[in-house]
Amino acid sequence: MSLVFAIGKRLRRSHRLSMEATMQTETTPYLTRLEAAALCRLKVQTLAAWASQGRGPTFIRVGGGPRGKVLYSRAEIEAWLAGRVVRSTANEPAGR
Repeated sequence: MSLVFAIGKRLRRSHRLSMEATMQTETTPYLTRLEAAALCRLKVQTLAAWASQGRGPTFIRVGGGPRGKVLYSRAEIEAWLAGRVVRSTANEPAGR
């Protein structure tokens, strides 16, 4: 298998997972990190890093202590996104 074919296959799989996650978010009040990342158009790793830094949207940890499943409230994600609307780069919120 060529490198180009392998990369293309990986990208198609990533796009398919992102599309599936986006479709599921339309009716679910709580989102997995994958679904929340798709809704925000961010990488899952970005949300995870922000969570460890106390940045980004708030989340819920369900069971298992620090290794428990992380869920995001759809309403919280939408409110967080709405709070990041800017008119110009001079007005961007601090702590991006």
